[in-house]
Order: sequence, then C-alpha cells, then structure tokens
Amino acid sequence: MSEYMIVLLGGCLAAVFAVLARLRPGLALLSCPLAVGAVLVGGIDNIVAVIMASLIALATLVSAIMAEPRLETRLRLEKPSRAWGFAKTLFYILVIGVYLFIGLAVFGPYGFFLLAMAAMMVVRYNLISRDTTTTHVFSTIGASMRQNLPLAAALESAAGGQNGKRRRIMQRISHWLTEGYPLSKSLRRGYPKCPGYALAMITEAEKIQQVPQAVAGIEAQLSEKSREARKFQPVNLAYPVVLILVVFSFMGGMMVFVLPEFESIYKDLGQPLPAITRGVFLLSNEYFSLLFAVLAILILVVVPSALYLKFRPRRPERAYAVSRIGDFFKWHFPVLRWFERNFSLLQTVSFLRLSINAGSTVDQAIAGAAELDANACYRRRLRRWLDQVQGGQDVAEAARKNRVGSTLVWAFDQKVNQGNTPAILQSLESFYRSHYSYITNLARYIFWPCVTIVMGLLVGLVVYAMFVPLIGMIHHAIDGVIP
Repeated sequence: MSEYMIVLLGGCLAAVFAVLARLRPGLALLSCPLAVGAVLVGGIDNIVAVIMASLIALATLVSAIMAEPRLETRLRLEKPSRAWGFAKTLFYILVIGVYLFIGLAVFGPYGFFLLAMAAMMVVRYNLISRDTTTTHVFSTIGASMRQNLPLAAALESAAGGQNGKRRRIMQRISHWLTEGYPLSKSLRRGYPKCPGYALAMITEAEKIQQVPQAVAGIEAQLSEKSREARKFQPVNLAYPVVLILVVFSFMGGMMVFVLPEFESIYKDLGQPLPAITRGVFLLSNEYFSLLFAVLAILILVVVPSALYLKFRPRRPERAYAVSRIGDFFKWHFPVLRWFERNFSLLQTVSFLRLSINAGSTVDQAIAGAAELDANACYRRRLRRWLDQVQGGQDVAEAARKNRVGSTLVWAFDQKVNQGNTPAILQSLESFYRSHYSYITNLARYIFWPCVTIVMGLLVGLVVYAMFVPLIGMIHHAIDGVIP
C-alpha cells in the first residue's frame, strides 16, 4: 500500500471514528483497534502508517471525551457513561506515556523524576479540587436550608453562577430533587463522588428528620479539614520519595562506574577498600535487585492502588472488599488505630446526639450510628452493643462490654449523668473534633522531623562511603611523596 493510500485511508477512518465516538462512544472505542490495525497493515516500520494510526486513536479518544456533555443532556443528567470514563483513562495513560517518552529522550534518567514531580502536583491539585467542590456543595445546601429556601430551586439558581464540575453537580442534584427523590438519593445520583461519611450521615438523618443538623455537622467537619490543609506543613510528602529515588539512582551509578575503579586502584596499592565503602556498596549490590523490585512494585502497583482508593468514595451500606481489608489493617495497626477510633467516635457521638435530640430511643440511635461510614471493626462493636441493648441490658454496661468507648459509657451512665446525656454528647462531639485535629498536628510535627533525620543519615552514609576511598588515596599519595 502506497503512502498516499495510507494517508487517505487514515484520514477517512479518523473522521469516521470521530463522528462515531460522538454518537456511540462505546462502539467507537471497541472498534477503534480494528481500524488502527487496518492502517498498520502497511507496515509497522512505516512512519506514515504509525502517524495515521495514532491520529485515528487520538481522534476517537478526544471525540469520546467531548461527547459527555451531550450524553448528559440526552440521558437526563445521569451519571457519566462507562465509555466516557474509559476514554478519559486511556487518554491520561497516553498523555503520561508521551510525557515519559519525551522526558527520557530529552533529560535521560532525570525525566522519570520530572514525571514523578508532575504526577504529584496533579494528584495534589485533584485532591484539593475534590475537597473544595465537596465543601462548596454542602455549604450551598446548608445555606439554603438555613434560609428555608426550596432546595431544588436554590441549587439550580446557585448552579447558574458556577461553571464546570460544580455547575453539573448542583444541576444534577437539583434535577433529582425535582423528580421527588430525597436529598440522600439525589446526592447519590447527582454527585457520585460524594464522600461516604457525608452520604451515610444524611441517609440516616433523613430517618429521624434531622437533615439540616446533619448538614451543619458535615459543614463543620469539612471546614476543619480545609483549615488543616491550609496550615504550614513541616515537610512535603514528595520529599522523602524523591530523595530515596535519587539516592538509589546515585548508588546504582556508583556501583556501575565508580566502585570498579576504586577496587582497581586499591588493588594496585595493595590495600583493601575502606570497610564502610565495602559494606555500603556490597550490601547495595547484593540487594539491589530486591530493592529495585520493591520500588517497581511500589510505583506500578501500590501507588496506583492507593490513588484509586483515595479518589474512590466509600460506600458503607455496601462496603467494598478492599475497604474492609483496609479497615481491618488500620484498626489493628498501632498508630493508625487511634485515628480510626477517634474518627469513628466522632461520627457516632454526632449522630447519637442528633437522634436523641430528635426524640429517638437509644436503640434506634445506636442502630442509625451502626450504619455510618465508620471503621468496619468499630461498626461490629456498635451492632453488638445494639443487640445487647435490645436484649434488655443496661446501655452503659453494654457499651463497656463491647468497648465502644469509655466516654460513651460515661455519657449513658444514668447513675452519674441522669438526664444529661444530650448535653454530654454535644460536649463530646466538640472534644473529639478538636482533639482529632490536635493529635493530627502533633503526630505530623513529630513524624516528619524523624523522617528528615533518617533521610539525612542515609544520604550522609552514602556520601561518606563514597569519599572515604578518595581520602585514603590522598593519604597514600602523600606518604609516597613526603618521607
């Protein structure tokens, strides 16, 4: 096939698939590999065929991504189609691949570090954007409820002053509210990435007619999280990651290019290499393949999995297997256990206060708290507590037996705090919210200096092991010249 025919065929197929992706993105994505293969029949070594095949794939992906707004209108503001999400994922992979290729071609090995830095900045931006969007959505809902405005109309009006993702989310929520759905289901349909704890809190608050109070609590929690994010961070998370990568790359280069020369020189001098140099580099040489495998697993498996779990919202009513495994690990890990327990207690105390203030019985309040987005291990304790309370046992005694928290035992102890449980629960909610923030900051300011010290020792050890042989050679040269 001549190059002219390849260009003509590729151009026609690119136009056809661009139109098809606008109308049927799923079909276009499935059949695109066939079109790419048809163009590449001309030869994989033909640069024109490769360019036209890439043009077809790129036109299909871009057109499928751009088709989403039209699909939203046609499907009555339903959640985005899977084909659209798949197209976005492929497009991101393509962009990352091109960036990595250009980085490696222009900057050599340092292109990988540039890619890592860019990826960290993109992840950080998306996390901040997600939290900001959530805060804006719930602050708008809370302000509308406090002013007794029709929620659907208020969200539709507020959407008019926004653009992009925020506009679409509020329009979707307003649409489902207009259709007669409650706020929890409207959030589930119109805001699929709504945080699990907020969605679970509103779902249970609807059962006790305390939605405005629940929204106010969610606003307070989001506001506290936003304040924590704006505080000074002693060390950026990217620092130890990048430093370890640089150190291992440096040590790999030293083992390949420098260490053999040192060994040859010291062999001619009739002396062994310094012990520290032999220890560091021989240890690195022995375990280099293992360390490389660990880093590869971290970069290719652990980091993408962690990012996927970070961006995927939890669904406590139908918990994912990965979420249950993660909850079990965090609950039994010494340091993470405290944070999980405190966060679970914060949600439990907040909902118990709402339920009891609304006139619910204690067992009804506990049943609602057991459906929140708390740690799965803690929720099992709540369910056992509920079973014993429904079986007729004393509330405080059952709480003590199931270890749901000493503060809850104290709050429901009628011998000590008879009739003061709602006020105590309100005080406990404020305490847990501020205490969680305090301990988080304390742990951050203790942990990061320790990380900095460890990183400094690691770098110092490698630098010392590299320069000690140079000092030994200088001393030998001086001894040979000066009697």
